[in-house]
Amino acid sequence: MTDRLPRTPNFKRIIITGALLGLAIGLYFGLRESGGPSYNAQMNYDDGAAAMFLGAFGIFIGAGAGGILAVLLDRTSRDS
Repeated sequence: MTDRLPRTPNFKRIIITGALLGLAIGLYFGLRESGGPSYNAQMNYDDGAAAMFLGAFGIFIGAGAGGILAVLLDRTSRDS
């Protein structure tokens, strides 16, 4: 029988990956063509401003989701 130490996830890499995925998704929605179901003709935002806002929001959400995933992976690796 060999005693193996449990492998722990690299938190930094998982959080950065989540942030980059969130940025990509946020930029996708920010750069989509205007006129969708949530489009408001009275609010005339620049496309770049919308992309940056949604990209920053995507980074926040993606990093949070990556952090939660890393904690869950860490807990499961220690339980076994």
